[in-house]
Amino acid sequence: MQSARQLFDAMDQRNVVSWSIMVYSYSSTGRIVEAQELFDEMPERNVVSWTTMIDGYLRKGMWKEALSMFSRMRRLTVMINSTTLTVLCDLHANGGNKRWGIQVHALALVVGFESDPILRNALIVLYSRNGMTSHASKRTFNLDGLINNLFLKMPERDLVSWTTMILGFSNVGYMRDAIWLLENMPDRDVIAWTTVISGFVQNGEFEHAFLWFIRMLREGLQPNEVTFSCLISASSGLALFSQGVQVHACALKNNIQSDYLVSNLLISMYSKCGSIADAYKIFRSTNSHDLESWNSMIYGFAQHGHGNNSLKLFKTMQAVGKEPNHVTFLCLLTACAHAGLICEGWHYFYLMWSSYGIKPGPDHYACMVDLLGRAGLLEEAFTLISQMPFEPHAAVWGALLGASRTHANIRLAKAAAHHLLRLEPQSATAYVVLSKMYSMSGRKRDEKKLRMIKRLKDIKKKPGYSWIVVNSEVHLFLAGGRSHSELSRISSLLRNISLMMGELAV
Repeated sequence: MQSARQLFDAMDQRNVVSWSIMVYSYSSTGRIVEAQELFDEMPERNVVSWTTMIDGYLRKGMWKEALSMFSRMRRLTVMINSTTLTVLCDLHANGGNKRWGIQVHALALVVGFESDPILRNALIVLYSRNGMTSHASKRTFNLDGLINNLFLKMPERDLVSWTTMILGFSNVGYMRDAIWLLENMPDRDVIAWTTVISGFVQNGEFEHAFLWFIRMLREGLQPNEVTFSCLISASSGLALFSQGVQVHACALKNNIQSDYLVSNLLISMYSKCGSIADAYKIFRSTNSHDLESWNSMIYGFAQHGHGNNSLKLFKTMQAVGKEPNHVTFLCLLTACAHAGLICEGWHYFYLMWSSYGIKPGPDHYACMVDLLGRAGLLEEAFTLISQMPFEPHAAVWGALLGASRTHANIRLAKAAAHHLLRLEPQSATAYVVLSKMYSMSGRKRDEKKLRMIKRLKDIKKKPGYSWIVVNSEVHLFLAGGRSHSELSRISSLLRNISLMMGELAV
């Protein structure tokens, strides 16, 4: 980069192309400040220069600055091209603003670039990511009664177009449509298959993810890093250790484990499946660690109540010069909460701001309330909530409610339930917890009144569930459910066990 700048400075004559190339060199490497300074010095700018700067801000995630740059461009009546509009589609697809996204589409229609295949794909991505799949596939945008169609009327649909539509339907949970698209694609590559597998994982249909992975293998396709990442996430979701081990073995066979994303997910998967030793083995076997690796391992220890190990690992992380982020401190506070490390929790709560300039967010406060509540310091937890610099969210009041139930503090439980119901009126948790507390304290009238309100508002608690694996088959059990095929045998066995326990107690 330094050599390029020296060459640029030594040029006798610089035209708009050389200036634009230099601006791109800075913006593409993340040096957006230098790019902006050079852009401001340009004696002449064209559409490429402006688009380069918009794209540079987009790469840095600086959505407002990118939009401001486009506004300046329009005010100066600089003619836009299809690349400018494609970059704007990326801006609004990532920024998540539906209204502005539709305006970009309208502008594409006005200037006559909508037929550009790259721009069409970008528009499909825009609508899909914003949950507007019906726009992307059937009724893209209605301008003066003209119904345009991005996908179904494309003269030529490439792999990107098909895969983007699959992604769009997957994002909104329309997996049947996603599968239809996959099965009707003229050519299916690993990215298209992985998009479907990822869709099932995102929608909590973990078993279907594995079924479609098997179908992909039967088609002779080689899975990639993203495919294995999806399967590891599915194993974590099911908390199936044996399934996770098989996925891990398959990743090793395909020489995939060295990928950061895969190794981080393996750490998370083994932690969730109860094998913290294996998680730590993966962590230690990785040659170098990114921030996500450290966070995953710190949180893994926290999940298993090994708070001191989490804190030791954080000190190691500091020693090697790795800068923590807000997630790191969430993991540390969770570790302190699960291990009852009150002093350490306060230390890290203040450290994040004093040493690293990270302001505690709602989730950090929720962890602190949980930490104090578990230790029985309910008044201190309530005081902390009242001192929050912003409105507490549901997790904060939920933590206080849970702690109040544990320590039988009805006064604070009522206060927490009141605020929780204000934020989540249809939440059954507040009603259930408070009614049980009334029942245990003998306040039957209050319990009855609360249950009646819950019934009148038709608020129902989602049933809890668990599952076990027997002979490679997953058996799901819902609380109060009676649909299992082996219910009679299970009930009979439980009765016999109960009788045997009673006899032994005598």
